[in-house]
Amino acid sequence: MADMALLIFLIAFLPVAVAVVMARSADKRAAAAERRIEEAFAAIAELNARMNGAAPQAPAPEKEPEAETAPEPEVEPEPAAPGEEETPAGPRGWGVAPQKPPAAAPKPKKESAGLEQMLGTRWAVWVGGLALALGGLFLVRYSVEQGYFGPGARIFFGALFAAALLALGEASRRAPSLTRLPSEKAAAIPPILTAAGIIAAYGTVYAAYALYGFLPPIAAFALLALVSIAATLLSAVHVSYLGLIGLLGAVLTPALVASDDPQPELLFLYLTFVLGAALFTAEIRNWRWLSHVTLGASALWPLIWMVGLYGPGDAIAIGLHLLILYGAAFYWSERGAAEPKGTFNWKGLILPAAALNGVLMLFLVWADGHGAPSLTFFAAYMALTFAFIWRRGDFALTAAAAALPALAVLATWRLASAGDDFGVALTQPLVPGEAMGLGLAGIALMALYGGFGYWRILKGERRALWATLSAAMPVLTFFILFWRMTGLTPDLSWGALALALGIAYGEGTRRFAASLEGDKGQTVPAAAYATATLAAITLALAIILQEGWLTIALALLVAGTAYVRVKLPVPMLGHLALALGAAVLIRLLCNPSLLEYGIGTTPFFNLILYLYSLPMIAFWGAAKLFEQSGSLREKEFFEAAAALLAVVLVSLEINHYLSGGVLFAASFDLLQHGLLTTSWLALSLALAKLHSGGPLNLMRKGLRGLRYVALAQSLLVALFTLNPLFTGDPVAGSFPLDALLAAYLLPAALALYGAREVQREDGNANRRTELMLHGAYALIMLFAYYSLEIRQAFQGDVLSGPTGETESYTYSLAWLIFGAGLLAAGMKLKEQALRFASLGLICLVVVKVFLFDMSNLGGALRALSFIGLGLALIGLGLFYQRVVFRAGKAGTEEA
Repeated sequence: MADMALLIFLIAFLPVAVAVVMARSADKRAAAAERRIEEAFAAIAELNARMNGAAPQAPAPEKEPEAETAPEPEVEPEPAAPGEEETPAGPRGWGVAPQKPPAAAPKPKKESAGLEQMLGTRWAVWVGGLALALGGLFLVRYSVEQGYFGPGARIFFGALFAAALLALGEASRRAPSLTRLPSEKAAAIPPILTAAGIIAAYGTVYAAYALYGFLPPIAAFALLALVSIAATLLSAVHVSYLGLIGLLGAVLTPALVASDDPQPELLFLYLTFVLGAALFTAEIRNWRWLSHVTLGASALWPLIWMVGLYGPGDAIAIGLHLLILYGAAFYWSERGAAEPKGTFNWKGLILPAAALNGVLMLFLVWADGHGAPSLTFFAAYMALTFAFIWRRGDFALTAAAAALPALAVLATWRLASAGDDFGVALTQPLVPGEAMGLGLAGIALMALYGGFGYWRILKGERRALWATLSAAMPVLTFFILFWRMTGLTPDLSWGALALALGIAYGEGTRRFAASLEGDKGQTVPAAAYATATLAAITLALAIILQEGWLTIALALLVAGTAYVRVKLPVPMLGHLALALGAAVLIRLLCNPSLLEYGIGTTPFFNLILYLYSLPMIAFWGAAKLFEQSGSLREKEFFEAAAALLAVVLVSLEINHYLSGGVLFAASFDLLQHGLLTTSWLALSLALAKLHSGGPLNLMRKGLRGLRYVALAQSLLVALFTLNPLFTGDPVAGSFPLDALLAAYLLPAALALYGAREVQREDGNANRRTELMLHGAYALIMLFAYYSLEIRQAFQGDVLSGPTGETESYTYSLAWLIFGAGLLAAGMKLKEQALRFASLGLICLVVVKVFLFDMSNLGGALRALSFIGLGLALIGLGLFYQRVVFRAGKAGTEEA
């Protein structure tokens, strides 16, 4: 049956091929005739200009405005017949001076058609044609209802009516002066009559088949097909919508004629004829929209058949149908003139035809279960695509359109029985027999895109496109082969093959980069091949390594990329390193598998140290290398990334140590919070100190942001959320090495150091504000530490007990001493803010003594509290009089 179908196709399309060749020959002869006519007109115009130049024209006398005559009314020329071009009128006489050329005269404005004109010219004709078609159908219906004629007579008169309309349309077309209306927007009567005749013919044939059973299915099918082809061919001498009517009828005909035994050979042979005729007519008349509609309609029946009617052996008929239409699309696209270099005719047929046929061929492979016939036709589709590109280099985008279907064929490769679960088959490695075919197909695809693309790049044709395809397709194909053959199981031999692929692309990168100085067009190929090199090496590492070592290898690859960037002037390498570095950074910061790596309980020297310190060092080295190559953006990114990894490493090690080997413990106490805050502040200050001489770049901004985040969360958490005074939790450790030291005193000391560094910065517009923030934080945390340590001295490890009289008196005395220390520091440093803080703290003591000590203290402690407060206030006043304000007016202004 398949051989018979192939024979039918070959015999049937021999006349079509001959007709196409004859049509192309006729087109060439017509083009030559048009050129000769144009040359003749040019010669006549040149001779006329010479003849008139021999007798110069005397200047015309100026006309007075009073004697100006009204212009003669212009006579509208008779429009040319359809398909004919209007030719310019020749000179009226050899001795008459030539008039000014029409191009110099202003173009008259076209008047818009009024309602009366539209109703009388266009709408009347259109509605009249529709009325004729419906009138014939209603006449048949009326005759049936009245019983005037038998079924045979009704069909006869219907056919006669359709023939009469077609004849009338042809007669009116041959006499255009009788029916063509002068307006350009008027509806033409001949195509309206012809369209009504086509519709009447469709109705008559279908009634003879479906209503009365006069015609067998095969005869009805053939007659409807003839009507469709007639409509398509008649549109060539009329208007485009006749071709659309024929196209719709052709596509609907197989659905109108039912068959108990549908034969794909007959169906797709018929569709190839009618769709080919529609495409021929549309391209001859340059109806580009109809060409695209025809191309879209060609996908309808293949999809319907493959989804619901497909059977064994149907791939031959469908595949031949798709290939022939693909070749026809290329033929009509190739007939056009070649586009300028670097451009592409986006309105042409070849790109949508390549994309549509690629998708349909993919569906055919799926419907056939990756059988030999469908795979053969898909291979033929790929071969035709690259043959077309060989013929016309400006069709290179068709290779991109065919790339995704080709990858999909490999990714879904399946030779299992029809009863197997397709989803399960995709997740399991193929058996050796199946893998052989997949491997050969993958190697062929890699060689096709890699080799052909590299050759095109060397020829200097569409370098960006071919560089992208020749770089991406082999790497993607290799990954698909590894996935389908091994099920993503790590394998040393596959890793070696991926590494060899990376070395090959590295050599290509070196060659393209070496020629950059003489040919700037090699920049994109060098960048694309560098991308492929990194992708292949990354793939090799992913195949060989597991768990965290893959991340380390990728980080080292970043440093290697930076080194190559120093040696090769390819800016794209910087972008690739940024993308790879971002991927490593995201994996290290958001790694859900980190808990499964078997870190162990060894503090500090464990797997965490290697997982984060090695990428940190690699990023720092990459930053230095990019600085050498002048890539400042990459330098800033990797500096900031290295600093961030350092913060994460220290934080994870602290969590691991304090949680007894558990990386993320369920509880979070004050000591852990204090150590984390201290480490963040220390790292931000230390790393900022190392880069203090440079500009305010990304890393310094990030470190400053980290510092203020640490300060803000410390105030919130240490003073409220985890404050042992409120939570009742015991304070870890013993004085002075306790949790209060880590959570309050050390952050306060680092904040004071940060204030000192901010004061030394030049050109910081917000220096005063930042000094105030650092100082306020330090004072608050020092006061909290001072008070909580006093509390611990009286209460022990648990600070939530009741406050005794002696403890309360001690707070008053200690706060006065703290205030005095602030006052002395303010005088020493000449900082008014410290003196204000001292006064604020003393005011707090005054409020405490009068509101709390007066009622809560008794006996000698109450008296001592007030005596001490009084002496302190008097001494404070004396100090301000003799020390602070002794400088007179200047000192007063300073205070």
